[in-house]
Amino acid sequence: LEQEADLGTVESSNTVAVLNYHNKTDNERLNALQKGLALMLITDLSKIETLYVIERIKMQALVDEMNFGETGLVDPDSAPKVGKLLKAYYVVNGEIKDGSTREIEIGSYVLDVPFESLKDLEGVQGDLDELFQIEKDMLFSIIDELKIYVTAEKRKELMAPLSLSSAALLALFLGINYSDKGDYTKASEMYEKAIAEDPDLQPAKDALQELKDMGLTSDEDISRLE
Repeated sequence: LEQEADLGTVESSNTVAVLNYHNKTDNERLNALQKGLALMLITDLSKIETLYVIERIKMQALVDEMNFGETGLVDPDSAPKVGKLLKAYYVVNGEIKDGSTREIEIGSYVLDVPFESLKDLEGVQGDLDELFQIEKDMLFSIIDELKIYVTAEKRKELMAPLSLSSAALLALFLGINYSDKGDYTKASEMYEKAIAEDPDLQPAKDALQELKDMGLTSDEDISRLE
Protein backbone atom coordinates (compact mmCIF):
# COMPACT_ATOMS: atom_id res chain seq x y z
CA LEU A 1 0.00 0.00 0.00
CA GLU A 2 2.85 2.34 0.81
CA GLN A 3 4.38 1.63 -2.59
CA GLU A 4 1.06 2.20 -4.33
CA ALA A 5 0.64 5.53 -2.55
CA ASP A 6 4.05 6.56 -3.80
CA LEU A 7 3.02 6.11 -7.42
CA GLY A 8 2.77 9.53 -8.95
CA THR A 9 4.18 12.07 -11.31
CA VAL A 10 7.84 11.72 -12.16
CA GLU A 11 10.09 14.42 -10.83
CA SER A 12 11.76 15.28 -14.15
CA SER A 13 11.48 14.36 -17.81
CA ASN A 14 15.22 13.67 -17.95
CA THR A 15 15.09 10.83 -15.40
CA VAL A 16 16.01 7.38 -16.72
CA ALA A 17 15.96 3.93 -15.12
CA VAL A 18 17.72 0.96 -16.71
CA LEU A 19 16.29 -2.41 -15.70
CA ASN A 20 18.01 -5.78 -15.85
CA TYR A 21 17.93 -7.36 -19.31
CA HIS A 22 16.28 -10.73 -19.93
CA ASN A 23 18.24 -13.73 -21.18
CA LYS A 24 15.79 -15.39 -23.57
CA THR A 25 18.35 -17.88 -24.85
CA ASP A 26 19.13 -21.38 -23.61
CA ASN A 27 22.71 -20.32 -22.89
CA GLU A 28 22.95 -19.92 -19.10
CA ARG A 29 26.43 -18.42 -19.48
CA LEU A 30 24.72 -15.30 -20.77
CA ASN A 31 22.79 -14.83 -17.52
CA ALA A 32 25.68 -12.67 -16.35
CA LEU A 33 24.67 -10.12 -18.99
CA GLN A 34 21.25 -9.58 -17.44
CA LYS A 35 22.61 -7.28 -14.75
CA GLY A 36 25.83 -6.59 -16.61
CA LEU A 37 24.27 -4.81 -19.56
CA ALA A 38 22.21 -2.67 -17.19
CA LEU A 39 25.34 -1.82 -15.19
CA MET A 40 27.28 -0.77 -18.29
CA LEU A 41 24.43 1.38 -19.61
CA ILE A 42 23.88 3.02 -16.22
CA THR A 43 27.61 3.76 -15.97
CA ASP A 44 27.71 5.41 -19.39
CA LEU A 45 24.38 7.24 -19.26
CA SER A 46 25.39 8.70 -15.89
CA LYS A 47 28.20 10.55 -17.67
CA ILE A 48 25.65 12.67 -19.55
CA GLU A 49 25.07 15.82 -17.51
CA THR A 50 21.57 16.41 -18.89
CA LEU A 51 20.33 13.06 -17.61
CA TYR A 52 19.49 11.89 -14.11
CA VAL A 53 20.03 8.12 -14.05
CA ILE A 54 18.55 6.00 -11.26
CA GLU A 55 21.32 4.22 -9.36
CA ARG A 56 21.56 0.48 -9.96
CA ILE A 57 21.48 -0.28 -6.24
CA LYS A 58 18.20 1.64 -5.88
CA MET A 59 16.67 -0.17 -8.84
CA GLN A 60 17.83 -3.54 -7.53
CA ALA A 61 16.48 -2.84 -4.03
CA LEU A 62 13.04 -2.07 -5.45
CA VAL A 63 13.08 -5.14 -7.68
CA ASP A 64 14.04 -7.32 -4.71
CA GLU A 65 11.32 -5.76 -2.57
CA MET A 66 8.69 -6.42 -5.23
CA ASN A 67 9.63 -10.12 -5.30
CA PHE A 68 10.26 -10.59 -9.00
CA GLY A 69 11.97 -13.87 -8.23
CA GLU A 70 15.57 -14.97 -7.97
CA THR A 71 16.51 -13.43 -11.32
CA GLY A 72 15.12 -10.00 -10.41
CA LEU A 73 13.75 -9.55 -13.91
CA VAL A 74 10.87 -7.15 -14.51
CA ASP A 75 8.35 -8.25 -17.13
CA PRO A 76 7.15 -5.64 -19.66
CA ASP A 77 3.70 -5.43 -18.06
CA SER A 78 5.26 -4.46 -14.72
CA ALA A 79 7.80 -2.00 -16.16
CA PRO A 80 5.46 1.05 -16.04
CA LYS A 81 4.75 0.48 -12.35
CA VAL A 82 8.43 0.01 -11.56
CA GLY A 83 9.21 3.17 -13.52
CA LYS A 84 6.66 5.14 -11.51
CA LEU A 85 7.98 3.81 -8.20
CA LEU A 86 11.47 4.84 -9.25
CA LYS A 87 10.06 8.19 -10.40
CA ALA A 88 11.64 7.69 -13.80
CA TYR A 89 10.26 9.32 -16.93
CA TYR A 90 11.93 6.72 -19.14
CA VAL A 91 12.64 3.06 -18.55
CA VAL A 92 15.22 1.22 -20.64
CA ASN A 93 14.99 -2.56 -20.84
CA GLY A 94 15.41 -5.38 -23.31
CA GLU A 95 16.44 -8.96 -23.88
CA ILE A 96 19.18 -11.17 -25.18
CA LYS A 97 17.30 -12.71 -28.08
CA ASP A 98 19.89 -15.08 -29.41
CA GLY A 99 23.27 -16.16 -28.23
CA SER A 100 25.96 -18.77 -28.52
CA THR A 101 29.39 -18.89 -26.98
CA ARG A 102 30.40 -16.36 -29.62
CA GLU A 103 27.64 -14.36 -31.33
CA ILE A 104 24.82 -12.63 -29.46
CA GLU A 105 21.82 -10.52 -30.44
CA ILE A 106 20.28 -7.99 -28.07
CA GLY A 107 17.03 -6.06 -28.38
CA SER A 108 16.20 -2.96 -26.34
CA TYR A 109 13.19 -0.75 -25.80
CA VAL A 110 12.54 2.63 -24.24
CA LEU A 111 9.34 3.05 -22.25
CA ASP A 112 7.81 6.50 -21.82
CA VAL A 113 6.40 5.97 -18.32
CA PRO A 114 3.77 8.77 -18.10
CA PHE A 115 2.27 7.83 -21.47
CA GLU A 116 3.09 4.11 -21.19
CA SER A 117 4.27 4.14 -24.80
CA LEU A 118 6.92 1.68 -25.88
CA LYS A 119 9.54 2.18 -28.58
CA ASP A 120 11.50 -0.84 -29.80
CA LEU A 121 15.05 0.02 -30.79
CA GLU A 122 16.99 -1.59 -33.59
CA GLY A 123 18.60 -4.82 -32.48
CA VAL A 124 22.33 -5.07 -31.89
CA GLN A 125 24.46 -8.05 -32.86
CA GLY A 126 28.08 -8.84 -32.24
CA ASP A 127 30.78 -11.16 -31.04
CA LEU A 128 30.73 -11.80 -27.31
CA ASP A 129 34.47 -11.14 -27.28
CA GLU A 130 33.62 -7.56 -28.25
CA LEU A 131 31.03 -7.01 -25.54
CA PHE A 132 32.29 -3.47 -24.96
CA GLN A 133 31.42 -2.53 -28.57
CA ILE A 134 27.99 -4.16 -28.36
CA GLU A 135 27.17 -2.03 -25.32
CA LYS A 136 28.31 1.12 -27.11
CA ASP A 137 25.97 0.35 -30.03
CA MET A 138 23.13 -0.07 -27.52
CA LEU A 139 24.12 3.12 -25.70
CA PHE A 140 24.05 5.39 -28.74
CA SER A 141 20.80 3.84 -29.94
CA ILE A 142 19.25 4.85 -26.61
CA ILE A 143 20.81 8.31 -26.76
CA ASP A 144 19.38 8.83 -30.24
CA GLU A 145 15.91 7.70 -29.13
CA LEU A 146 15.98 10.09 -26.16
CA LYS A 147 17.09 12.84 -28.57
CA ILE A 148 20.05 13.78 -26.42
CA TYR A 149 22.69 15.97 -27.97
CA VAL A 150 26.25 15.01 -27.10
CA THR A 151 29.31 16.94 -28.15
CA ALA A 152 32.18 15.31 -30.02
CA GLU A 153 34.20 15.47 -26.82
CA LYS A 154 31.45 13.77 -24.80
CA ARG A 155 30.98 11.13 -27.50
CA LYS A 156 34.69 10.34 -27.29
CA GLU A 157 34.39 10.01 -23.52
CA LEU A 158 31.38 7.72 -23.86
CA MET A 159 33.22 5.52 -26.34
CA ALA A 160 35.86 4.64 -23.74
CA PRO A 161 35.25 0.97 -22.84
CA LEU A 162 34.70 -0.18 -19.29
CA SER A 163 37.06 -3.00 -20.24
CA LEU A 164 38.32 -4.54 -23.47
CA SER A 165 38.21 -7.97 -21.81
CA SER A 166 34.85 -9.72 -22.06
CA ALA A 167 36.10 -12.34 -19.59
CA ALA A 168 36.80 -9.62 -17.04
CA LEU A 169 33.40 -8.03 -17.59
CA LEU A 170 31.54 -11.33 -17.26
CA ALA A 171 33.38 -12.07 -14.00
CA LEU A 172 32.50 -8.59 -12.70
CA PHE A 173 28.84 -9.13 -13.57
CA LEU A 174 28.79 -12.50 -11.81
CA GLY A 175 30.37 -10.88 -8.77
CA ILE A 176 27.66 -8.25 -8.67
CA ASN A 177 24.97 -10.91 -8.87
CA TYR A 178 26.55 -12.88 -6.02
CA SER A 179 26.80 -9.68 -3.97
CA ASP A 180 23.11 -8.97 -4.56
CA LYS A 181 22.33 -12.46 -3.28
CA GLY A 182 24.51 -12.02 -0.20
CA ASP A 183 27.09 -14.63 -1.23
CA TYR A 184 30.12 -12.43 -0.58
CA THR A 185 32.68 -15.24 -0.73
CA LYS A 186 31.76 -16.09 -4.32
CA ALA A 187 31.43 -12.39 -5.10
CA SER A 188 34.98 -11.82 -3.92
CA GLU A 189 36.22 -14.71 -6.04
CA MET A 190 34.55 -13.26 -9.13
CA TYR A 191 35.91 -9.77 -8.47
CA GLU A 192 39.40 -11.23 -8.08
CA LYS A 193 38.98 -13.12 -11.34
CA ALA A 194 37.85 -9.92 -13.07
CA ILE A 195 40.91 -8.07 -11.78
CA ALA A 196 43.18 -10.92 -12.89
CA GLU A 197 41.73 -10.65 -16.41
CA ASP A 198 41.94 -6.85 -16.41
CA PRO A 199 44.03 -5.22 -13.65
CA ASP A 200 42.63 -1.82 -14.64
CA LEU A 201 38.96 -2.74 -14.17
CA GLN A 202 38.19 -0.19 -11.47
CA PRO A 203 34.57 -1.24 -10.68
CA ALA A 204 35.84 -4.71 -9.69
CA LYS A 205 38.52 -3.17 -7.47
CA ASP A 206 36.00 -0.82 -5.89
CA ALA A 207 33.48 -3.62 -5.29
CA LEU A 208 36.11 -5.87 -3.69
CA GLN A 209 37.39 -3.03 -1.52
CA GLU A 210 33.83 -2.23 -0.43
CA LEU A 211 33.32 -5.81 0.74
CA LYS A 212 36.56 -5.47 2.74
CA ASP A 213 35.53 -2.16 4.27
CA MET A 214 32.19 -3.65 5.34
CA GLY A 215 33.90 -6.67 6.90
CA LEU A 216 32.29 -9.04 4.40
CA THR A 217 35.53 -10.54 3.12
CA SER A 218 39.06 -11.11 4.39
CA ASP A 219 42.38 -9.42 3.72
CA GLU A 220 43.42 -12.32 1.53
CA ASP A 221 40.49 -11.66 -0.79
CA ILE A 222 41.87 -8.29 -1.81
CA SER A 223 45.47 -9.36 -2.28
CA ARG A 224 45.25 -8.52 -5.98
CA LEU A 225 44.59 -4.88 -5.13
CA GLU A 226 47.97 -4.45 -3.51
